[in-house]
Amino acid sequence: MEHFQRNSDLPNGLASIAKGRDLINTNEASFAIGSSPQTIRKHICLKGNFHGIKPIKIGGRLLFPVTELAKLIKEGVCND
Repeated sequence: MEHFQRNSDLPNGLASIAKGRDLINTNEASFAIGSSPQTIRKHICLKGNFHGIKPIKIGGRLLFPVTELAKLIKEGVCND
């Protein structure tokens, strides 16, 4: 299992979206992985996760760990 230590270890597109943050919102996550925000929300509603990523809910917003999204991008499990 890979662990991303620095922002420079992240895929370029994701690093530019995250801008040093550890968590990004649903719209940012959807843009980074090439999926629609509604698809992500649907997966979470039906399965409780999006390809194994469980978002953190803060103030009614779903926030996704950047390192988990980076793993998903590297594995190529996007666009569904």
